[in-house]
Amino acid sequence: MVNPFNAVRRQEAANLQQLDAAERVALNLTASALAQTLREHFERDPDAAFDVTNNAYADRYTDAMLFAWLLGQYHVLLRLDGITLADEPSFSFDEAIGWLRAQVPVSGDAYRNMDANIRMRAFTVASVSTEHAVNDVKSLYEKSLREGMSKAETMQGFDQMLTASGVSATNPYYLELHYRNNMMTSYNAGRWTQIADNDVVEYLVYVAVLDDGTTELCRHLDDMVKPKSDPLWQKYWPPNHHKCRSTVSAWAREQYDALPADVRAASERITPHTLSQDSTMQKEHQFKGSPVNQMTTIPASLHEQAEKYDLVPDILKNVQRTSGKLLTSRRGLLAEQSVSAPVMNAAVKKAPALDPFREMADRLTQEPDDVLLGFEPVGDDGDQMLALQYLLQLDDASWFAGSAPAFAENGIVSAGMLTAEEVATLRQRGLVL
Repeated sequence: MVNPFNAVRRQEAANLQQLDAAERVALNLTASALAQTLREHFERDPDAAFDVTNNAYADRYTDAMLFAWLLGQYHVLLRLDGITLADEPSFSFDEAIGWLRAQVPVSGDAYRNMDANIRMRAFTVASVSTEHAVNDVKSLYEKSLREGMSKAETMQGFDQMLTASGVSATNPYYLELHYRNNMMTSYNAGRWTQIADNDVVEYLVYVAVLDDGTTELCRHLDDMVKPKSDPLWQKYWPPNHHKCRSTVSAWAREQYDALPADVRAASERITPHTLSQDSTMQKEHQFKGSPVNQMTTIPASLHEQAEKYDLVPDILKNVQRTSGKLLTSRRGLLAEQSVSAPVMNAAVKKAPALDPFREMADRLTQEPDDVLLGFEPVGDDGDQMLALQYLLQLDDASWFAGSAPAFAENGIVSAGMLTAEEVATLRQRGLVL
């Protein structure tokens, strides 16, 4: 019997081959930008604080993630429209983003919000990895000086230092793992962007790359077909672990109905519960975010590194610089909304003293005393969401605070009472808009 998944596997193999080729080019360009940025910094003043806001490497990293996101969308459209990869023109990486924007529907609030979230995530990753690289190279630089080399002599061996630190264009091993993880995350998030609201797509099929490097988790999920609305996709959307190469392909109802009964039954037996019972698969399942959360939050570990290097203020300022107009538009939309009853009730339940201030607190987004841009934890893993944080003073000792995702269509999603000291801490950690 002919495997019903052969055609989609061939198509996805071609798609991943194209993504891999683009990744290689993008990684070389990004590594070259980082190497040049580091060289200029050490030639100028290696003891000075590094300015992450003027970083060509961060710009390249952002371009690469935007490219992957757009390419993921484009590949979904190819499948839905029946176009083959041979129909594409050849283009250099520098021209690719503009070309893809012309092929993919990129208008609307959903696109603009995701674009802003990708820029924030890319800048954060690039800033943290730059600080790592600066510290590693500086250690080698200072070792050379201690051994009696002059600054000029040390700089002559700078390329060797970059190679030893894994950040040269010829050997970017330090960059490669997180770079490929983020490219794959962007690529699969792009796929969801085109799938989520497309009525033609009713089913999704998990497509893994099967070779010696395939995990047991991805091997088990391979060829699994489930409705687009199945909650499994919110937890097992690829990438599911480091170096994951799996994708999810769009299927119509007719394709699902044509599957043999035993194939459909095998997919139905795979559930979040059955997967949770297998210790090997749970160990391999390293990334647990939904396709939306993967790009609208940053991992707790990444945020901790950003705080360690005191990069959060620079990240927030860069968001304001690159997406300031969208933030202004978002605040305008929120000003037309009141705090929802469920959110207000939850806040009052947690702090009954808020109850007499309900009517006043309901005007939080219309008449705030302050609006901040900052990060706050979401979910059980401590991942961080970029949020608009509204503050309203209730009396001399208490404040009402509410948060809305900075780049999403949700209103206030959490609220509560704060003391003056807690407000001061919030202001210290955020950026006043």
